[in-house]
Amino acid sequence: MESLLTRDDYLLLHDYRSYVDCQDTVSLRFADRDTWVRSSILNTARIGKFSSDRAIRQYCREVWNVVPVSANNGDDTGAREPASGKSTIIEQ
Repeated sequence: MESLLTRDDYLLLHDYRSYVDCQDTVSLRFADRDTWVRSSILNTARIGKFSSDRAIRQYCREVWNVVPVSANNGDDTGAREPASGKSTIIEQ
């Protein structure tokens, strides 16, 4: 810990104060159940197009160049290569 306080080459503690301040704000909001529930619902409703499912599908398509195929309940005897010639990933 001493080395982080005297020489923090990777800036691990650079924003620690703002992290602690934010946690204090979160703790206050969590203590007020109605405010916390409202915030939770609004945050969930606002994630929309930034969901992890959308991001993973986009990475599959644009980065990894793979397409999804259906899983056959563990039976891959019916697995096939997609007509596109791209690699496949299995969706459940």
